[in-house]
Amino acid sequence: VVVTAGHATTESVALSSSPGAIQGNVTDATASVHPALAGVSVSCTCQGTPVTTNASGNYLFPTVAAGTYSLTFTDATFVTLTINSVTVTAGNTTTKNAALTEDGNLNGNVTDATTPGSITGATVTCSCQVGTVPTDGSGHYLFPNIAPGNYSLTFSDTGYVTLVVNNVGVVAGTLTTTNVALTEDGSITGNVTDATAVGNPIDRKS
Repeated sequence: VVVTAGHATTESVALSSSPGAIQGNVTDATASVHPALAGVSVSCTCQGTPVTTNASGNYLFPTVAAGTYSLTFTDATFVTLTINSVTVTAGNTTTKNAALTEDGNLNGNVTDATTPGSITGATVTCSCQVGTVPTDGSGHYLFPNIAPGNYSLTFSDTGYVTLVVNNVGVVAGTLTTTNVALTEDGSITGNVTDATAVGNPIDRKS
């Protein structure tokens, strides 16, 4: 800053507020003692790179500009959780703890209602996810890592009547088994005759 005799010198300065921080602890909401969860990925709209919870389940975003953000907690065997409207003020630490719910799993076997042998390659659709899974060589199917709730299952295969099973309940941390037996398709055949000429089939003329 230069000051000259007989003149007023003006210097403008823009002050920035000190940053805040976000911290918290992540636990298992399903287990009775709610143990801490290590290795959970925590994403914040305050920065581009996620952080990971430590052995005690703690996470920290140490330098966060004042504002309002969203936090997303992700782990392979738990339901993804997002917390919105997390407010950070200058110079202060905001604490947001999270309890994650364990995923459930859904499986079963598909058999032929007549034989009853296993059906390989049957298509199984679940309202819990996009896409289908096929039954394996033993007629077995599996939908892993499903959020708890009630779903519908649809079973289809060439030569069989499509079967829909509703209200299949999946519970956190458990395996739900739904076995089904598919009924083979049938057919209808017959002969059309002229009622006025007994025993004579109808001759379609052009």
